[in-house]
Amino acid sequence: MKQVVLFGMALLCMMSAFSQEDAPFMVKKFNNVKRVRAVTSGGDISVNGSDGTEAKVEVYIRSSNWNNKLSESEIRQRLEKDYVLTMDMQGDQLVLEAKSKNNNGNSWKNGLAISFAVSVPRNTSSDIRTSGGNIVMRDLAGNQDFTTSGGNLVVKDIKGQIKGRTSGGNISAERLSDHIDLFTSGGNVSAEECKGTISLNTSGGNMNLDDLNGIITASTSGGNISGEVLIGEVAVSTSGGNVIMEKIRGSLKASTSGGHLTASVDELGKYVKLVNSGGTIDLVLPSGKGLDLDIRGSKVNTSSMQNYSGSITEGRLNGKLNGGGVPVNIDNSGRVNLSFHN
Repeated sequence: MKQVVLFGMALLCMMSAFSQEDAPFMVKKFNNVKRVRAVTSGGDISVNGSDGTEAKVEVYIRSSNWNNKLSESEIRQRLEKDYVLTMDMQGDQLVLEAKSKNNNGNSWKNGLAISFAVSVPRNTSSDIRTSGGNIVMRDLAGNQDFTTSGGNLVVKDIKGQIKGRTSGGNISAERLSDHIDLFTSGGNVSAEECKGTISLNTSGGNMNLDDLNGIITASTSGGNISGEVLIGEVAVSTSGGNVIMEKIRGSLKASTSGGHLTASVDELGKYVKLVNSGGTIDLVLPSGKGLDLDIRGSKVNTSSMQNYSGSITEGRLNGKLNGGGVPVNIDNSGRVNLSFHN
């Protein structure tokens, strides 16, 4: 389940922002960088780790109006007149800042979008802020804290404390580890090959989860959630969409208020708990396992269950399978279908 087309657009947007110019407007190099702080109000920011010891900063500048192509002299005039551009070391911290001299900002037609493309030693922490652009973080180890008010987040190959926020964009995360906390107010979320403590949230988009391992929490207020090969302790919820969980190995808690919920568990963990208030629940469990079953629905359908003891009615199943064991709790106002696989 590699649904990468939509989320790959975030990376393409970022690449186009940096590749539209023939060359960076400015390049500077720094040594002894342990941390980078970058702030810009209208551009993109990328931070890429490398095995070297030197840091390099490329500055890209264009008009805020994409249709207005500026010459180098025009950029220099506007930059000198209306902006403060800082690139300096404060101890072991590299500080990059682009801000308007006018507290009210410059008009969209006459303003500049100032972007930073930063290459740093791999073990570098960061504090990244942009109010209008995309953020790309890649090949890093350490504490990474990054926020954009209007762009996408593309985060790859990072180990450490990872905290990312966007108010309006998509999130694409690949090969992250340790502690992962990513949030968007209005976009889709894609996470692949991540492990550790994983928290993923969106207020309005879909979520695609693939090959995650650890304590996994994912929620959306209005979209669908699909997951495949999730290992550990998994909790997913949506207020208005469908949930599809496949090849689960571990504990599972899943809920939806308005869609269908489908789950297939390959290896049981400590529990299975499914809640739905509107659609059908389909659950497939491994056969031959000891289970404590407590299932409610408008109608409960099960495949053949040998070694079952307990009560069965049209809308309720409560008892032990194979002597009991892992608790399986299902609560649904609609139909529940329970089956088993070898």
